[in-house]
Amino acid sequence: MNRIIILLLSFFFENIVARGPPTLLPNTSNFIILDVNENNPIELHCPVTNAPDLSIQWSKNNEDLDPMWSSSNLVIKRFLLKIHQAHFTDAGLYKCNVVNGFGSIQAQFQINIRCKYF
Repeated sequence: MNRIIILLLSFFFENIVARGPPTLLPNTSNFIILDVNENNPIELHCPVTNAPDLSIQWSKNNEDLDPMWSSSNLVIKRFLLKIHQAHFTDAGLYKCNVVNGFGSIQAQFQINIRCKYF
């Protein structure tokens, strides 16, 4: 009986105590500046530890980006935001906000678009 209780407690603490708020991946920054040439692709990878219970919301200039209403030039897949062909209107401050029941973390990407002829 005691052995069963110990096994149940160890399972409980292993699954509960080991969890915590999302964190940045090792050796990464939560603010990244990217200078991209016009018409080049952009890939933003949210540098956060992965877990099944995370909620991820991408935004541009503090406006939420909805993957259901995005243009065909923009693809959002959980930790990845991809712009197939950069235009000047794509410049701005992009954020990935990652939340779970223990807390949240945010990474920011300042995207600057350069004219490809200069």
